[in-house]
Amino acid sequence: PGAVAAARPAGKPAATSARIRDVASTFVAMVSGGNTAGAATLFSYDGVLEDRSLYTSIVGVPAITRYLARVNHTSPFGRGVTLGHVVGGEAGGGFEWVSASSPVRTGAAALSINAEGQITRASIVYDSRDLSATSRNELAALTLEPLQ
Repeated sequence: PGAVAAARPAGKPAATSARIRDVASTFVAMVSGGNTAGAATLFSYDGVLEDRSLYTSIVGVPAITRYLARVNHTSPFGRGVTLGHVVGGEAGGGFEWVSASSPVRTGAAALSINAEGQITRASIVYDSRDLSATSRNELAALTLEPLQ
């Protein structure tokens, strides 16, 4: 009873969807090139950007725009990062990234994507032990919105 899905040959991974590959590559290219406002527009209006290594969550496009602008030159996932391996499907996935300009050389990100192709959650992770205490403190301070 019911249809049976065709089985994948043993040892062969499922194909990564074009959607996750496109969203991940666009996001990384914009962040890497310093187009933080463009990167923020990839999020849904109530999207969440998490830096899991700093225990920080930034909610909403305006806040994500301001946050990315503040941290782009100092965050390991910032200017100059390159995209590594991408995996996932239509609703999201993950990717590895490499930084040539930070003591933190590698990291990973998980993306959740809505039906419109917008990022609803991006969770960035890296080994923050590779940062100096001063760098960690500076990044933590940049998570705060400046007073007007």
